[in-house]
Amino acid sequence: MEVEAPKVTRWEGYVNWRNKPALRTRHGGMPAASFVLVVEVFENLAFLACTSNLVRYLGSYMHMPPSKSANNVTNFMGTAFLLALLGGFLSDAFFTTYHIYTISAVIEFLGLVILTIQARIHSLKPPKCDKFTTCEEVSGGKAAMLFTGLYVVALGIGGIKGSLAAHGGEQFDETTPNGRKQRSTFFNYFVFCLASGALIAVTFVVWIEDNKGWEWGFAISTISIFVSIIVFLAGSATYRNKIASGSPLTTILKVFVAASLNSCFGRNSISAVVRPSNVVVSLSSPHPGRKESEEETEQTSTEPEKPTHTLKFLNNAVACEPIHSSLECTVEQVEDVKIVLKVLPIFASTIILNCCLAQLNTFSVEQAATMNTKLGSLKVPPASLPIFPVVFIIILAPIYDHIIIPYARKATKSEMGISHLQRIGIGLVLSIIAMAVAAIVEVKRKNVATNSGLLDDATKQLPITFFWIAFQFLFLGSADLFTLAGLLEFLFSEAPIRMRSLATSLSWASLAIGYYLSSVIVSIVNAATGRSNHKPWLSGANINHFHLDRFYWLMCVLSGLNFLQYLFWAIKYKYRGTALGIGGIKGSLAAHGGEQFDETTPNGRKQRSTFFNYFVFCLASGALIAVTFVVWIEDNKGWEWGFAISTISIFVSIIVFLAGSATYRNKIASGSPLTTILKVFVAASLNSCFGRNSISAVVRPSNVVVSLSSPHPGRKESEEETEQTSTEPEKPTHTLKFLNNAVACEPIHSSLECTVEQVEDVKIVLKVLPIFASTIILNCCLAQLNTFSVEQAATMNTKLGSLKVPPASLPIFPVVFIIILAPIYDHIIIPYARKATKSEMGISHLQRIGIGLVLSIIAMAVAAIVEVKRKNVATNSGLLDDATKQLPITFFWIAFQFLFLGSADLFTLAGLLEFLFSEAPIRMRSLATSLSWASLAIGYYLSSVIVSIVNAATGRSNHKPWLSGANINHFHLDRFYWLMCVLSGLNFLQYLFWAIKYKYRGTGNNHGIV
Repeated sequence: MEVEAPKVTRWEGYVNWRNKPALRTRHGGMPAASFVLVVEVFENLAFLACTSNLVRYLGSYMHMPPSKSANNVTNFMGTAFLLALLGGFLSDAFFTTYHIYTISAVIEFLGLVILTIQARIHSLKPPKCDKFTTCEEVSGGKAAMLFTGLYVVALGIGGIKGSLAAHGGEQFDETTPNGRKQRSTFFNYFVFCLASGALIAVTFVVWIEDNKGWEWGFAISTISIFVSIIVFLAGSATYRNKIASGSPLTTILKVFVAASLNSCFGRNSISAVVRPSNVVVSLSSPHPGRKESEEETEQTSTEPEKPTHTLKFLNNAVACEPIHSSLECTVEQVEDVKIVLKVLPIFASTIILNCCLAQLNTFSVEQAATMNTKLGSLKVPPASLPIFPVVFIIILAPIYDHIIIPYARKATKSEMGISHLQRIGIGLVLSIIAMAVAAIVEVKRKNVATNSGLLDDATKQLPITFFWIAFQFLFLGSADLFTLAGLLEFLFSEAPIRMRSLATSLSWASLAIGYYLSSVIVSIVNAATGRSNHKPWLSGANINHFHLDRFYWLMCVLSGLNFLQYLFWAIKYKYRGTALGIGGIKGSLAAHGGEQFDETTPNGRKQRSTFFNYFVFCLASGALIAVTFVVWIEDNKGWEWGFAISTISIFVSIIVFLAGSATYRNKIASGSPLTTILKVFVAASLNSCFGRNSISAVVRPSNVVVSLSSPHPGRKESEEETEQTSTEPEKPTHTLKFLNNAVACEPIHSSLECTVEQVEDVKIVLKVLPIFASTIILNCCLAQLNTFSVEQAATMNTKLGSLKVPPASLPIFPVVFIIILAPIYDHIIIPYARKATKSEMGISHLQRIGIGLVLSIIAMAVAAIVEVKRKNVATNSGLLDDATKQLPITFFWIAFQFLFLGSADLFTLAGLLEFLFSEAPIRMRSLATSLSWASLAIGYYLSSVIVSIVNAATGRSNHKPWLSGANINHFHLDRFYWLMCVLSGLNFLQYLFWAIKYKYRGTGNNHGIV
């Protein structure tokens, strides 16, 4: 009699292959998973050996038309991958992954035997074609045998795909750091082994099929799947197998039905009482080591007693008195369904990547067929092109696991190094680059065809190597590694344990949908572009006549949009038990940087001031490269190169940003600031109308001081320093007293109950708005100089030695001035100002903005004077009526106005960013710093309005408008610049009013207040 093992040595919820409790000392771990990795090599070899060249088999031996062959192969592969959902469902619901793989592999083996027999026996195939008769397409019993074999193979493949990856992932103890690391390594090498099998299939087996016969190809597939079964069964003694726990679809359906019925019939739900959620928004650092109740029974006490606050409608499923006992749902079931719903958008975001994969695997083969495919003396068949992404995956997978991940773990101080969502995101970005590169390569290929006079003859080989195609496959292969491995591990680790096989099978469903969608997109593109007697982009017998480059750019744009919506869901996604880590761009990047400093110390405030100064410096540095190198590339090499540089730049920025994840401190989100502002206004209005008693009559003395000279940006916020809560206002301050009505003793409704802190926050926002508005005219001047100055320069001598500078590169002047002035300001002017004023800041935020506004006035005056000189030169040269000829005056005269304008931009933008960040309530800082960019946008819009108004006003009474016509020499641009100078002066006066009136918020100590 076998002695029962002590409970402490068992894996709870797992059994061995004999259906007895799995033991910690014998079952699971990397030794067990190693069998799975070897199996994947043989399994994928069998699958791809059958499918990679199948279209040729159906066309050459079964005599199907090319379109029908392609459709049958697409349908076969799509069906196989979709059946992975069935394999995953059965593994979770009724069997184990061990049983489903074994059964499915046997089914695939039987299907391959059928195909091998048909390929071997000539009487089971259509007769061979000859010159005198029409080829007979496979039909009747022969067709039945063919499709029976194919779809039996598809059924087996579906079961394997739906169970094998999950079976390997189940072998690791995810309650320990080492177990989670090993599981991550497993999924990485799972993709590596998948690629290794594919490499053999698309090289050796394809060669065998083409040269020795298809019966040999099918035989190799049959032998491979048979070997995989032997290897898999050899590891039986080491596996731990998750016990099936019923149909996950039944659970999902029951929760939805119960929630709907309980909501309709008004059943009392316990969802009103919601426990605090322990999840935090995270794109950077998941905690994949959560302990499931199914695995660790001692963890049951940590399960939610009440449903969480997300997807609250489903909480209705947990009713105190369910309508029927069969509809009684536990909190755990509801939370499991929520998890499934939350991972679906991430899954859906990978479909477009697989659509790109399908497009490149079809059109790229056709492209390569027109190119030189020789590799030394070897002629590579175009059908073997998939070898490129496969090789890249095989090379990159070990590098990723042994170099990138260890470095990332050290850099981020996190267990994973790179999280699942980051990994998927990297893959999606790489797919965007792949499509951009594919478009650029196609442009080059067609240019070669045009220059060689072979554009109308696709049968002749172009003098360009097919290795150009390798570039797009480099990025696509890397994208596939990152996304597929990341998605597999994400779905496995995030899914409820009873639904893991079904969840991982979604990875293959994404592949199937991507392949189906690729055909739909091609049809839509051809239908849309083929209207009005135009030729469709992707139609015809000659690929040189296709607009494949445009199609690839379209896929690049779609991939970019898909990445943006992925970012939305990834940032919104809540890992269970994680830390905050979020990125962004214009609206959040400056605020994110400002958040890194300790503003409660003098050194922290100084460093923050330096940061905002260098933020503008870096902004200008990027602009310098853009308006010089990139503009030259676009003009001389083509716009596809310009867009490609932009694409690569934003990708590098993401990598650099994420590389710093371990060093960031991130402010916890605290709800919508707009909701707070609206609530305060509504509450103040209603309480005032209905005469509600307000506590605003009692006002504490304000500790803010009127100051244009020296703010104290080191105030301690209640959100950051809990010990400061005692200094928060007990009553509203005396400014903007109308809003004090929002703090009522008896609010009209509980939803309109406002705290003193919320009222004071709204007051701060209102007080910074006039300062923000005062910068709009400066940005309006910036817009005018960036348009009219370019037109002025176009009439002047733009030579710089032997180099002819394009007028469009004129913005280089303010950019260069900013780059030069920013370090001088930070390392010379500010230290001197600190000594002179004995203040921490040296020059306050409002003083800095004011200096910028004064410089903008000077810039417009200089612009007017330069325009007078330019027109005088035109008059004296007799070229006033001919704007096409170059004037004998250097365009460097324009540099003077840009000198002042660049300096104004540095002072005002950096000053405004720091002012808005330091003065805004901590919960509204990102929104506040976004106003800097809103000022820029409004300024550009307003510039167009001012030009229209000026032309309308000056064009009356048969006068010619100041800024109208084809000849800029006839413009009254000097008068317009003087007008902008006057407007800027008036704007500065009203700015002075608001700046002097503005009250900085003081702190509990006196230092820094003058």
